[in-house]
Amino acid sequence: MTMPDVQLQKMTIEDFLAWVEAQPDGVRYELHDGEQVEMPPSKALQTTISARLIRYLGAFADDHNLGYVTSSDGGFYISSNDFYAPDASFYAKDRLPDGIPQNDYFRIAPDLAVEGVSSSDEYTAHKKAQRYIELGVRMVWVVYPKAQTIDVYTASGDGVHVRQVKSGDSLSGGDVLPGFETPAGRIFGA
Repeated sequence: MTMPDVQLQKMTIEDFLAWVEAQPDGVRYELHDGEQVEMPPSKALQTTISARLIRYLGAFADDHNLGYVTSSDGGFYISSNDFYAPDASFYAKDRLPDGIPQNDYFRIAPDLAVEGVSSSDEYTAHKKAQRYIELGVRMVWVVYPKAQTIDVYTASGDGVHVRQVKSGDSLSGGDVLPGFETPAGRIFGA
């Protein structure tokens, strides 16, 4: 027996944040173009990879006083219809002159957003990465744990540029995290 598709009413960011506050703890949601999207818990491999990336990025950002690295526990909104909580993200310090918001979400797009992909959400991850770029994220890393590849999305003059980094290649922060470079295999535990 299949369940009928339920058409949900589009929400504004204010409605969404009020709605999320009323939800039980333990379930994460994002708002994609006005529609609530439940974010299931990550599987073990995806969570481990995200934790590695947060450690590597955080240590580098701290050592070079570049900015702030966050996990999927937080989120950001910069449009009236979008609220995202990437698996990891980086905010350049100079873009947050007042520091980290104390009692609010980030209201600017991160400079780098990282999304880990399970086999069931590959198409969604591609669409989401493109939306991140549209919203002003400078670089997006979409991590495929099973394939051990990372798609690097950046804005280009003619749209979005995507470059694949394989396990044997080097992953670079480019001009978003200048000087950050690590063997991609290290992220996958190789």
